[in-house]
Amino acid sequence: MVAAENKEVHLINDWNQSVDIQLRIIRLATDETVHNESYTLSPESRQTAYNISSADTDGIESFDIIVTARNTTARDTFTNDACYGDIHVPVSSDGTFEGPHYGGIC
Repeated sequence: MVAAENKEVHLINDWNQSVDIQLRIIRLATDETVHNESYTLSPESRQTAYNISSADTDGIESFDIIVTARNTTARDTFTNDACYGDIHVPVSSDGTFEGPHYGGIC
């Protein structure tokens, strides 16, 4: 396995109302918060919030992604493994939020 050169965190609002999203990313190797920001997404909009490569990792590492949106907080652990795509944080068209996810590409 190799580390991905770029792995972006995308905030997605497919709902017809604005959404406030709090995004915190913790690099587990150092227990350092590498990103902690709040965003307001307009209806039906997308925004790239962070690129994991800016954490200057040393090979494959794990990150905790903690997201709060629509009064729901979700947490998951992701790696910067090249076999997985970008991380998506979607609010669906009906306003539901289930947390961050990414898809496999290998």
